[in-house]
Amino acid sequence: MTTKQILVGIGAGAATTVLYVSVATGNALSIVLFYLAALPIFLACFGWGIIAGAVAALTAALAAVAIMGVAGANMVLFTAGLPAVWLSHLALLSRPDPGQGADGGNPGESRLQWYPLGRLVVWIAAIASVLTTVTMLIIAPDAETFQKSVRETLRQMIAQSAPSGALKDLQPEMLDQFIALLSWMLPAASAVIYMAATMMNMWLAAKITRASGLLRRSADAIGEMSYPHGFVYALAGALLVAMLPGTFGMIGGIASTAIIFAFALLGLVVLHVITRNMPARAGLLFGAYALLFLFNWMAALIFAGLGLAETFLSLRKRYAGRPGPPLAS
Repeated sequence: MTTKQILVGIGAGAATTVLYVSVATGNALSIVLFYLAALPIFLACFGWGIIAGAVAALTAALAAVAIMGVAGANMVLFTAGLPAVWLSHLALLSRPDPGQGADGGNPGESRLQWYPLGRLVVWIAAIASVLTTVTMLIIAPDAETFQKSVRETLRQMIAQSAPSGALKDLQPEMLDQFIALLSWMLPAASAVIYMAATMMNMWLAAKITRASGLLRRSADAIGEMSYPHGFVYALAGALLVAMLPGTFGMIGGIASTAIIFAFALLGLVVLHVITRNMPARAGLLFGAYALLFLFNWMAALIFAGLGLAETFLSLRKRYAGRPGPPLAS
């Protein structure tokens, strides 16, 4: 541990706390800053090592005690600090490339195999599922109580934000159905948002530290990302648990949604790779993202299916090198 690591860690931890508590202001920008709270810790880990990141996580928790109390400090530590340090530790793991020199390269060159990108996504999905589940159980001891609490909160928010008299035009049955749907979707959506924010923070930290010459990990070939076959079995198990009633069903729903989101990302990667040589690639990708934007989870299920197919059928190896059909005249 060096003085520089300690100082960087203290600064990063302070920045994390500021970003985390900014959500209390209630404006739209504060929500963006809140989801960037782990970024300084990722920067400290990637640029100055895991020790600097650990100091940052500890500093953020200690600073949060003074501002938000012990409960707030635990939230900062377990949702931003420890996950960022652990994921950074995994991302910086490497081993000598066993195939070095097999392609005729310079034997004197030092080449490393880094912890696989796909396994990092698996870890992010697992962390998001666990944190969302624990948060849910802290709010309420069971799924029924949780949904009831969420429904009451949503009713209060809608009543306060709606214009005067606007709620009178809505049928009570429709409003109740809408609130019930939101309360059912909230835990799973929270897991997906946490996954997306964590991936974004890791990507930004890697970009910044690599541009600064501080990151040891070489650039990843995202097009080669893959998941272990066991991830498919984890999805099957989570879907089975999601069919159960009550709390176990909600926990299964959280886990299965996180895994489906991960496979949807893989599906998008596959689409990018297999359309690489197609003349109509730009149009196909634009249509795919437009579909995802317009239909959200329904389109995500399609891409997740593509990701699942890739895991067993190796679609990229079969179709990536084939030229696409010519454009119609």
